[in-house]
Amino acid sequence: MKLILHRLRRNPAGLTRLLLASLMVNLLGLASTLYMMNVLNRYIVYGVTGTLLTLTGGVTLAILGEYLFRSIRLELATEVAGDEDARLSVGLFGLLLTMPLETLRRRPPEEVEALVRGVDQEAQALGGGNIAALSDLPFVFLFVAILALLSGTLAWVTMGFMLALLWVGWRGQRVMVDPARRWRELAARFSALLATALRAPESVRHFHGKDLLLGRWNGVVQEAARTRMEMIRLGNTTVSLSQTIQAIGSVAVTAVGALLIVEGKLDVGTLIGANILASRALLPLGRLAALTEGFKKAETAYALAHAYAGTTRPEPESGGLPASCRGELLLRQVTMQWPERPMPLFSGLSLRVPAGEVLVVTGPNGSGKSTLLHLLAGLLQPSEGQILLDGIEMRQLSIGWRRRQIGFLPQEPTFLAATLKENLLAVAGGELGEERMRALLEAAGAARYVAEHPAGLEMAMSHDGREVPPGIRRRLALARALAVDGRVLLLDEPTVGLDREGVTFVYNLLVELARQGKTLVIATHDPTLVQGAGQVVDLGARSGTP
Repeated sequence: MKLILHRLRRNPAGLTRLLLASLMVNLLGLASTLYMMNVLNRYIVYGVTGTLLTLTGGVTLAILGEYLFRSIRLELATEVAGDEDARLSVGLFGLLLTMPLETLRRRPPEEVEALVRGVDQEAQALGGGNIAALSDLPFVFLFVAILALLSGTLAWVTMGFMLALLWVGWRGQRVMVDPARRWRELAARFSALLATALRAPESVRHFHGKDLLLGRWNGVVQEAARTRMEMIRLGNTTVSLSQTIQAIGSVAVTAVGALLIVEGKLDVGTLIGANILASRALLPLGRLAALTEGFKKAETAYALAHAYAGTTRPEPESGGLPASCRGELLLRQVTMQWPERPMPLFSGLSLRVPAGEVLVVTGPNGSGKSTLLHLLAGLLQPSEGQILLDGIEMRQLSIGWRRRQIGFLPQEPTFLAATLKENLLAVAGGELGEERMRALLEAAGAARYVAEHPAGLEMAMSHDGREVPPGIRRRLALARALAVDGRVLLLDEPTVGLDREGVTFVYNLLVELARQGKTLVIATHDPTLVQGAGQVVDLGARSGTP
């Protein structure tokens, strides 16, 4: 309920219009009560047909008016609900795209995915329809007040059942807390297993993963079924209790009213009208009890999302904007240590890469070659020490400017969920003609593949580019790195997975880039590249890697 109340309070003008529309709906809803009372107390007693026709015409107009105001109220409730769900979803996604990698990797991807999806899935509970239903709540007192004018005793009876319905709604939210939390955790486990099945099909098949994964999937499915049944049972219990209380309330009003009729304190028409008023007073509270499950799930999803957003910050966009970049790199006593590892990857690393030089980084697997390139790209920050570009600490430089100076080929290239052309345009800031694109693809040895593809530059890179053969994907990623056209190029294992033709393209390209005075930092085990380096750093001698 806190989430709903927050949404109602943030738009006072819209809330006022919504309550006015609800007031008209509820006032017009009184017409049917008055109609029943007058038909029973007037027409049946006196038998005047004109009275019946007048009453019937009036109540028909009131019912049509009530329909009109209900439609208006739904539009107003949608306005009050606003677009906070969409803004939160977009904000979360934007945060995922801009937060530092160290922060992003603190939580499992499937957990983050479940968190973001949860906001979208539970948003319907906070939609205009439910807010419109809740806008009837203040007017239960209107019906109770009119009921008190007819019979104070029946008004007290009705208020007793109203309190019972409020307790049911409060209880429904309390008992739903734990199942809602478990449901979110199960969603994350579902995402993890599904991602493994879809993204690692070769490993699943060749390394006999079927039984293991199927067993875990079956366990999660069974636990999810139990949790779902528990939530359904709790939800149904809440709804059944509210319906039972409303039914008993109607019986109680009728029974007490019958006693009052016998005592001469009430007539039949008034009793029927009082029963209708009591039902109108209890109905919004019963509806509130029925909505508690959806509200609690939505509140849980939003609380998790806001907590996640509150503990993370995007990378700062501001920073220095030098007029030019020479491409000189300087590392001063750089140490990199992951929180979960007792020993640093490397410690006290100091080196200078003059502009236009070729630096090759070697070392055994796990020694930190890829991590060093991520540090030079500014994607990670060192645990200790400094990294300077042209004598300026990289954290002082604008992220946008820095990334326009540094091309990067990661060890495991991935692409944006867009076309190849859009990927190249994105990295070049939208200023890249097709002729230049084809020249970059030619330099990277990928031009023939793109030319022979039915979609050409419009080929979709839907699944991180994994639908493209690994060797071709690396060539395309190399073309993307060249599209930056900066003074520094970071290449992580540029010849791995390439055939002889591809390796030749890379060798020739690197010679040309060195001739152009580009600063090249290459992580590799390729002896040919090591021989052609102006400087070689062996991280194996600086880490705890054997």
